[in-house]
Amino acid sequence: MRHKRRRRIDGSEKDSELNSIEMKLSLLYTYFNGFDQLINSIEKMHDLVDSVVVCYQTTSNKGHVSGTIESELNHLSNTFPNVILLNWEPNPNSDTKQNERDKHNFMIQHIKQTDSTHFIMSACDHVYTSGHIEVAKKKMISENLDICFTKMFTYYKHENWRVDPIEEYFMPFIHKLHASTKIVTGKYPAYVDPSVKVNTCKRFHIFKPSECIMHHYSMVRNDIENKFNNAAASVRWTPEQIKTFIDEYNNAKLGNAITYFSGRRLVHVHERT
Repeated sequence: MRHKRRRRIDGSEKDSELNSIEMKLSLLYTYFNGFDQLINSIEKMHDLVDSVVVCYQTTSNKGHVSGTIESELNHLSNTFPNVILLNWEPNPNSDTKQNERDKHNFMIQHIKQTDSTHFIMSACDHVYTSGHIEVAKKKMISENLDICFTKMFTYYKHENWRVDPIEEYFMPFIHKLHASTKIVTGKYPAYVDPSVKVNTCKRFHIFKPSECIMHHYSMVRNDIENKFNNAAASVRWTPEQIKTFIDEYNNAKLGNAITYFSGRRLVHVHERT
């Protein structure tokens, strides 16, 4: 029996084959507050994806109404005219995490009507570098993955102050879009926020921090009170805890152990995204 000789694929040929498989990547933001962070994130990533969707709400998941959203959206449209804006309003009868799940599903259903093949779910304060996005794209295509996960660097008060060591949970990064993809509850292959679990995650990869990581500017805010009072997780906090978090933020110094981050300490870093 004769055997066919297998063709050897070198690095350049393999890269060429990967590039021939077209990925249409959508970047999906949820937005209520943190406008400076949203602009910063879009500026750094919009050229690395095929479309950007901002799903905004004028009322927070805790029922607080934004007085600045209209002017912010006008500025956003003028700065990034190709960004797609979707309005979504929370159900006051649902808890904050269910509202987050519903909003993510709303965005996923929207991109199913487009030519998107993959997507990233992002908050306004998430940033990935161009190199890491390219690493993840190649991994997703070469291994036909449903999803990949990263750890994150979390910044606090200033862009060069970071909490150390890095947090234990993961962030879902690039997802493959299936006809059945939706947000669900239940067991998951990685420890993530309960509002970002998708049902289509059979084939997955978890990146080491040295390979790929997300930069999380969640605590670099002009209005930290707005952040703590309207975060989806804030339903778990007492008024006394929120006051502690705000006071700790306002008086923070390098080396401090931060209560909000389970005693992780603030360190100075030189690298910037």
